Amino acid sequence: MMCKFWLLAVFALCFSGCATNFSSSSPKQEGSALELDGNWLIENINGAGVIDKSHLTAMISGNTISGRAGCNNFTGQISRTIDKISIRKLALTRKMCSPALMAQEQRLIGALESANKLEISKDKPWVWFLSKNQTTSLKLVKINDGNITKPAASNNTLRAVDLNTKNKQDDKSSEHHVFHCATLGRIEMRFLGPETILLTLPEESVILQRDRSASGARYKSESNSENDSESFSFWNKGHEATLLLKNTTYSCTH
Repeated sequence: MMCKFWLLAVFALCFSGCATNFSSSSPKQEGSALELDGNWLIENINGAGVIDKSHLTAMISGNTISGRAGCNNFTGQISRTIDKISIRKLALTRKMCSPALMAQEQRLIGALESANKLEISKDKPWVWFLSKNQTTSLKLVKINDGNITKPAASNNTLRAVDLNTKNKQDDKSSEHHVFHCATLGRIEMRFLGPETILLTLPEESVILQRDRSASGARYKSESNSENDSESFSFWNKGHEATLLLKNTTYSCTH
């Protein structure tokens, strides 16, 4: 009788150990380690790539999400658990753009509002926001020091590029500069490529393209005209810079 008792005890101990190992190796547990806070590029809406150079972005900080929807800026509240997500109280600026950009913007906002499930890649800085029935989806690629995301010219999508594999002419893409702008505060400028920068402002992030017609290193938002109330431009003059943000000019120092 005692022998049977010890056999049952050993069997239970082995079974418990196997169950523990299975739980710790769950893909969901491994994937949940990716931090959502930070800057993201949205490269896919409902299974389709985004319009070339529309540069859809999202910046997540705590329970706040903001970014550029291609035409307008948006902001809202975000909450998450391990694999669930909720985005509420979205607000947008009111600016008209081309019909194609406006249609894409509506799809983006609809996918954000219906986001319910969070899926995270195990080995890449990618996340997917899915609706409850998975009829809408967003794919986001994180921007960080090791993997910079830049526009792909061939297929209207975005791809992650390892800085260590870029050629020498793109070495400047690792540069990161901090400026302090009067009344606005701290802003950060990071090169995504030789002609593209990511400008991180106190409340949002924006991607700007080099303006070849301007003298010096001047960058501006491609979809906006100079007199547009939602326009952005950044003129880097070494240790000084000028930022035009929504018809307000700021003097900045490095």
